[in-house]
Amino acid sequence: MTNRELIKIIREKTRLDIIGIECFLDIIRIIIYEELKKGNKIQIRNIVTIDTRIRKARRVRNPITKRFMNIPDIKVVKFRASSKLKKHIRS
Repeated sequence: MTNRELIKIIREKTRLDIIGIECFLDIIRIIIYEELKKGNKIQIRNIVTIDTRIRKARRVRNPITKRFMNIPDIKVVKFRASSKLKKHIRS
């Protein structure tokens, strides 16, 4: 689902104007980005938990050149679906 499709569905269900919906989604997006950058966890009940983790540094081998490379620690985003969402999808 694209951003446009999401806006269209919200508009049909709520009768809000497109500009207001786009503004609301932008605010939600900015809040999520800022909170994750601070290292905070975001939990949207019955849907998803979004968190950041540090992936440890590791040594890998380039399959083409066969040379070893060191990859430093990196902050990654982790998504975890709620149990209700998992049950809904499986049924």
